[in-house]
Amino acid sequence: ITRKQAAIIIHGYLKKILKEADETDIAKAMQLKDLYDCRVCVKHIEQVYIKGIMDPMIDSNVALKNGLPILFCGNELLTDEEAKNIIERVWDKSKRQKRA
Repeated sequence: ITRKQAAIIIHGYLKKILKEADETDIAKAMQLKDLYDCRVCVKHIEQVYIKGIMDPMIDSNVALKNGLPILFCGNELLTDEEAKNIIERVWDKSKRQKRA
């Protein structure tokens, strides 16, 4: 599946099954230069990004240091390693990389 499809599924699961509230301060998500590439996916991507469940494609610290844009790359396929990390972060909040 693509990263944006994963974001949609994860956000829905967090809200409907885990009853986890959305983050209200989404300012850090605006760092993602491609956030609005899919207007349907914006809310889902910003929530999984802000909550620290899904990372950008390039580490944001590396990107900022090297003058690169921070990209989510929603159309890229989800790797096995990413899927493993996402599952761990959904279930164990201490493993999340919260961006607030």
